[in-house]
Amino acid sequence: MKIAEGKIYYEQKPKLMLEELNSLQREKITVDPTKLKLKDDKDRLLLQVTNGSVKHYPVRRAFLYKLLKWYWFPTRLIYKLSTESIVSVCNDFLLNIKSDQVNVKIENDEALTITSMKYTDITDREILEMCVPFDIGSVSRSDFCMRMYGQKLLNAAPVVDDKCGFGFNILNSETGFRALGVYHYILRYICTNGAIAPVNGSSTYVHYDKSKKNILESLKKNLDKLEDSKLIIIKQLGRMQYAGGRKYLSNIKKSLEALLGLKETNNFVEKFEMSLSKKEQTKYDLFNYITNRAKLYDFGKRIAIEEIAGKLISLDVKEETNQN
Repeated sequence: MKIAEGKIYYEQKPKLMLEELNSLQREKITVDPTKLKLKDDKDRLLLQVTNGSVKHYPVRRAFLYKLLKWYWFPTRLIYKLSTESIVSVCNDFLLNIKSDQVNVKIENDEALTITSMKYTDITDREILEMCVPFDIGSVSRSDFCMRMYGQKLLNAAPVVDDKCGFGFNILNSETGFRALGVYHYILRYICTNGAIAPVNGSSTYVHYDKSKKNILESLKKNLDKLEDSKLIIIKQLGRMQYAGGRKYLSNIKKSLEALLGLKETNNFVEKFEMSLSKKEQTKYDLFNYITNRAKLYDFGKRIAIEEIAGKLISLDVKEETNQN
């Protein structure tokens, strides 16, 4: 099956990223979902749009995954299906959308994503332009997510002889795969492992049924809170060396299973579980293990795994006990 792919950018300068975003040719088509149909064109996915006229657009991977995500269909299973089966499933999903209309975003004459009428469309370009005054150092981006790195890092050693840099990330997905959010970014210099942790416990804004103005105002407020909560993150990270890692493993596995599936999760944690049979590992050891393994994954999954590691910073024994 041939699916169109958008360009992936790694750690671009903000000015260059803005130039790339400004060069994109885009349009938004508002249409009855029953007027949409996926077609198999010699093993290539096309979207047929009947909206006054009939047009065909190559389907980007983001569009396919977003449509499947609409009905919580596990995207990792599509590689077990034929193109014919995928087309059939997607067309059934389109026919079962309850809304009278949906929005289809077209980018460079390819179908990029599909969203509901209640989706708050906040583009990566708008976020990047708004955040330039906050000293953005670099930007990574795919069809699924944009990640902005704050340029300045506060250096600290929460654990002796393990110096880390503490900055911030801003994450957005204009195609509907994650909320807009502000996160602390932790970089271990010794091995370049990274992790992200929410500001003040929660700092994400879902692109749904909210005004763009309110979302952007909330984003600015949390950017202003970054410095106040940075010292808390450093202290929490330091305390992790005094907690056992074994008790947190089941919680981590649950989060990873939702992202990777059972088999891949077992492979992911196998070496850490083996190390537990030799000696006790700390919560900090588990944190470092997860962030190191995250580097083996693609852009989107790496962010998700680094986020799982970041949540481990504030997770304590009492909290995990209440969850089980």
